[in-house]
Amino acid sequence: MSSTASRRRLTGDGVALIIVGSIVGLLALGVLASAVGAVRWADHERDADGYFTTSAHRYSSGAYAITHQGIDVDGLPNGVDVDDEVARVRITADSTNGHPVFVGIARERDVETYLANVPHSELTDFEVDPFRPAYESVAGTSRPARPGAQGIWVASASGSGSQTLTWRVQDGSWAVVAMNADGARGVEADVAVGAKIRYIGWIFVGIFAVGAFLAALATTLIVLGARRREPIAPSAPAAAVN
Repeated sequence: MSSTASRRRLTGDGVALIIVGSIVGLLALGVLASAVGAVRWADHERDADGYFTTSAHRYSSGAYAITHQGIDVDGLPNGVDVDDEVARVRITADSTNGHPVFVGIARERDVETYLANVPHSELTDFEVDPFRPAYESVAGTSRPARPGAQGIWVASASGSGSQTLTWRVQDGSWAVVAMNADGARGVEADVAVGAKIRYIGWIFVGIFAVGAFLAALATTLIVLGARRREPIAPSAPAAAVN
């Protein structure tokens, strides 16, 4: 083998492929690391019933109700049967003021009709650490009818002690309402919210698959780049000195 044949260098295309492959490889490592972290978090946070649940936090208002409106669900997977459970929400409320508690979920428009001209507080935001909810006060002069007597709820629970509702998530605009079961003014309760997604396992599998694909693509690009070499032209011999 000649010295010229043994001396080869990367082409410009080869260098570009290796650089791109390295970037894709770093992206693959990030995706895979995120997937591993998500799986570990899910395994730690999910309870025995499969719900990811928040800690209980105190919600209180001197009005007749606390609402959280504007929960918009749109675009559930096509082909899912109406009885199929893509996701479920679980809300647990425990009254801290001595009144039996009520918690319910209804269409946003139905809640607005029910609480029309009724003083209530709308939850608009909250800070996490420390937990601090922010409300917007809605004025009114009427006292509401007992919430349990209304036929608007798609899911509800009421009574003394800890009360839990579960709701199969559906398309639409929804509102969550917490009240005293007797409709009295002054609502105070510790509330925890949980969610269970039926296809969460497949979501994690999909993330791993994307990471594996990116890793394979990165390896391919780097190998192709390393193979793109060209011979180094021999240098001209130095002129003889007389």
